[in-house]
Amino acid sequence: MQGAVPEITLVVAIALGASWGAARLRIPSIVLLLTSGVVAGAGLGLLDPDALLGDLLSPVVSVAVG
Repeated sequence: MQGAVPEITLVVAIALGASWGAARLRIPSIVLLLTSGVVAGAGLGLLDPDALLGDLLSPVVSVAVG
């Protein structure tokens, strides 16, 4: 789990930056959150949710959506 700390920190930093940017641009935050998530994950390959959370990915997503 120690190796996951920098990646989780990166996720939080990206989310905070996207939320702040959306507030400054006066657009819904989900627009920048989704865009930054796709860019950081699939686009640049900075994050791999399967490697980060493993078997906990599905439950974490379910709780986050709920």
